[in-house]
Amino acid sequence: FNFIVFLVLGIFTYLYLNAIKPNLVNERSNQHEKIINNTSDHINRLNIKFTKDGMTEFLLSTRFLFQNLDRVQFYDLNSNLLADTDTLDLVKDISVKNQNVEESSIDTTSEIINLNSISNKNKTQNFNTVNYVREYSKQNKNKNKLVISETINNNFYVTTINVVSTSDKSKGYIIVSEIANDILVAVEERKNFILRT
Repeated sequence: FNFIVFLVLGIFTYLYLNAIKPNLVNERSNQHEKIINNTSDHINRLNIKFTKDGMTEFLLSTRFLFQNLDRVQFYDLNSNLLADTDTLDLVKDISVKNQNVEESSIDTTSEIINLNSISNKNKTQNFNTVNYVREYSKQNKNKNKLVISETINNNFYVTTINVVSTSDKSKGYIIVSEIANDILVAVEERKNFILRT
């Protein structure tokens, strides 16, 4: 009898632990979807042109919308990258101009600049989102979001892709990516609690 009781508890515990992570990822993706919908409304209301210049200007003027996110990207219908929050600091007309800042008498200044530029490049190449967009554009018929969760460089990413559209047609795609290591921490805490229990 005790064996049967613990067997049933073990099965339910296993199913519960397997369901924790997908549920937390889905909750995070739902937050992304709200941001995507708000962004799409902004673009349509302000009549922003879905071009490289138009979307870059939009990102610069609405950075506060994405301040809690790690990365937001816009692609056109042909899977061409239009704008990326990871490259905003490379735009020349940004309000803060780093060129005017001078530091004196350190021989390794050029090395520091090179390291920063390398880190920026690595940041934008953490995962190849264009492949996600191409796959999404092939499979997407009813404008449902696509949710991707994966571990890259010891960080757990949750990525949501959806269509930016007007009432009659699609303009392009928006990708929202966020480092969600807290999800892994929450899953591990619940596993440890169950084991202690």
